Parts: sequence; C-alpha cells; structure tokens
Amino acid sequence: MMVDPRDDFRREFSLFNQRLDQLLKEEGTSHGGFAAMIGLHASEVTSRFTYRTAWKVRDVKRCAMLLDVSVDYLLGLSDVPSRLDENVRPKTDGDQLRISSFGFLDGFGGDDGQAA
Repeated sequence: MMVDPRDDFRREFSLFNQRLDQLLKEEGTSHGGFAAMIGLHASEVTSRFTYRTAWKVRDVKRCAMLLDVSVDYLLGLSDVPSRLDENVRPKTDGDQLRISSFGFLDGFGGDDGQAA
C-alpha cells in the first residue's frame, strides 16, 4: 500500500489550521477578513485551510503577529498561546483594513523568501 505524501502534509498543518481557526473565532474574524489582513485573497486562505496549498513561512509569521501568539503555539510546539503583547493588528478605516501602511509586514518578503 502506497502512502500518499499529502497525508503527511495534512497531518502537519491540521493542528495549525485548528488553532488558527479557533483564534479567528475568538476574534470574531472570518477567513475572508483574515485573508485581507495578511495580504492574501480569500481563495488563497481557503486553499490553505483545505490543504490544497501549504501555508508559507511569511504567512505563519503574519498570523502569529496579527493574532498576538507565538509561532510555536500555532505550529504545535507549545500548548500555551504565549501572548506576546505585541499585537500589531492594523487599524481599520471603516470596514477597510489598512495593512499596507505597516512596513514590518512588507519586510517578510515575497514568495521567493527574499526580504523586501
């Protein structure tokens, strides 16, 4: 019986997705709203939650920063959220998020992993 490599992928991201989903529910934020906050389209976040594509390191960092938890918690290396007291969630302008004005998020680099 051949093992599907996607099973490992799902296992690896299952806890991350569960924890992220729980944090978003606590915040009262939808996947679509959160997608805008981290600079992704809603369909990209859906692809990550349904295991069609992997979360990128840049995305994991943004998730941790915006939700004020450690990356260790999101990845399952710790069971304590370890609030960082550095919540860097962008301010809203009505219903529009203003994430592009935060230079620290731009420093995560593009898909090639290079810093901007």
